[in-house]
Amino acid sequence: TGGWTFSGAQAPRTLYWVGGGGSWFDAAHWALTSGGPGGNCLPTQIDAVIVDENSFTTAGDTLFFVQNTANPDAAGPTPVCRSIDVRELAHHTQFLGQTLELHGNAYFSDSVQYALRTLRLLADDDAEFLPANCTYLRIFSSGPGGYTLLGGINFQGAQLAVTNGYFRTA
Repeated sequence: TGGWTFSGAQAPRTLYWVGGGGSWFDAAHWALTSGGPGGNCLPTQIDAVIVDENSFTTAGDTLFFVQNTANPDAAGPTPVCRSIDVRELAHHTQFLGQTLELHGNAYFSDSVQYALRTLRLLADDDAEFLPANCTYLRIFSSGPGGYTLLGGINFQGAQLAVTNGYFRTA
């Protein structure tokens, strides 16, 4: 089969969550600018994700880290990104889902109620982890790099597994 031309690797993007509550897997919620029009491709492991003051219109909105928002416990694909930054989020909101896979920095915010069962940290090099006021059930760090913890974290009844790389306090 001929006629295929590949022009190189995909360039990393910065994607903004827009349009209020919904599923991570809905392209209508991904924009290239804060508050801009959605409709971009879903984040990949090389893309930065920002959830900020223009992401939600109503306090209490939910960002579902699942495909099936009617049944958040249903199996489905795992949301992935290079990094996530939620520090500029103005509305109190909820993050709900099974797993989030991160390949770089993670900056969370106290304005979010987190209900994520598993956080997979897979940094290739040095990365930062700001947990905010989060309670996690499982955190797995297995990338060749590692994470520096920038704040306190509640591990009551939780599991932290570091199978490769490092996980250190600041």
